[in-house]
Amino acid sequence: MDRIAYVFPGQGSQSVGMGKALAESSPAAAAILAEADEALGESISRLAFDGPAEQLDLTSNAQPALVAVSVAFLAALRERWAAAGIEAPAPAYAAGHSMGQYSAMVAAGVISLADAVRLVRERGRQMQSSGQGRSGAMAAIIGLDDSRIPELLALAEPHGSVTVANRNSPGQIVISGDRAAVEAAVAGVKDLGAGAGFSCRFPWPPLVADGRGRRGMAGVLAPIHFSDPKIPLLANADARPITTADGARSEAHRAPHPRRRLGFRGSAHDRRWSHNLRRDRARKGSHGLDQAHRAGRKRRCRGRRRGTRRIFVPFTDGATVTN
Repeated sequence: MDRIAYVFPGQGSQSVGMGKALAESSPAAAAILAEADEALGESISRLAFDGPAEQLDLTSNAQPALVAVSVAFLAALRERWAAAGIEAPAPAYAAGHSMGQYSAMVAAGVISLADAVRLVRERGRQMQSSGQGRSGAMAAIIGLDDSRIPELLALAEPHGSVTVANRNSPGQIVISGDRAAVEAAVAGVKDLGAGAGFSCRFPWPPLVADGRGRRGMAGVLAPIHFSDPKIPLLANADARPITTADGARSEAHRAPHPRRRLGFRGSAHDRRWSHNLRRDRARKGSHGLDQAHRAGRKRRCRGRRRGTRRIFVPFTDGATVTN
């Protein structure tokens, strides 16, 4: 059988209605969502199903809702395999986009679902708190040559703080910062040869690298039990395979910092998601893969992954497609 991987989405993938049809059609998924509700002491699944969007989009709600729905999709996939008499294939690895790393940790057996949703609830609360008082935004920039990224930032910087937050795929980056600066960049992308720019509101700065985020999360992480991954995890920042409980704990400790406030300017610290996922293609042996099963919502900009067949759980949730 082809080698596969589980890849989980991050914040921004949420939308009202996610997981509702899935829970109605899959007992395994419904059980996962009920477990998440119990862990949080409230119905995060009901918020995901019915909204309102203003509440779901709050970082402290979006993150646990996405973890719950992502893990529910994976449970439904495994349920379908079992019902069809198919032995579930052993993934080459699990990976998550920013906060999706917590979903990947659940999939790899590193932490429990209950711990994961409680951790991202606190992570989201701290991110939300850190951005209060500043109007922030993120934007996906599509079709811009890497050599022109400094020009893009130069257009934006007179209007406030802005930086490259991620490289989603060849030809697609994400910038984040003060809303006025992000909007200035989006307005100027076509003059630099980019195809388009799409922005959304987001708290800024998200747990900047001044130590507050790590100190705030350290106490939350301390009592959590971490196990050795049953399948390798790929580290967010550099795509290292993580194979030990200590390594996973260190990854979780870094995860409160979705973006350090470092300028592009040749920096190696922006999250190179595209580079990280492409590294598996150069690997020989057990980590090479042919398919990526993404468990979770489909609401992302195009171009995330090329050259690998993407397999989505075939449920009528408005979030799933087949290859």
